[in-house]
Amino acid sequence: MQKLLMALFGHSFQQLEPTVMVVDLTLLIALCRVGLRDPRWWVLTMCALQLLSASTHLEHLVDTGMSPLAYAILSGTGAYPTQFLLIAGIAGYHARTNRRVTGAR
Repeated sequence: MQKLLMALFGHSFQQLEPTVMVVDLTLLIALCRVGLRDPRWWVLTMCALQLLSASTHLEHLVDTGMSPLAYAILSGTGAYPTQFLLIAGIAGYHARTNRRVTGAR
């Protein structure tokens, strides 16, 4: 979603990027809701990583001298670890489901 919005509205990371901020905050809220409903370690870790990414926008508002490169890197730091956590969570879910189906412990 972020790539689509950035392609439509442009981005330079010279100033606050509202499209990126909206996507980050929306994902943070969604992950927090999922984490509160089913507090698995990987969901909560994804939520923490997304909080770090979302807080970058607040930091950019406070520190207007932040370099565009630092802003771009910090706002996307959680993307790849989050994908690995999602893979780990899906694998764990399938392992639990297979154990229940086969009756193994």
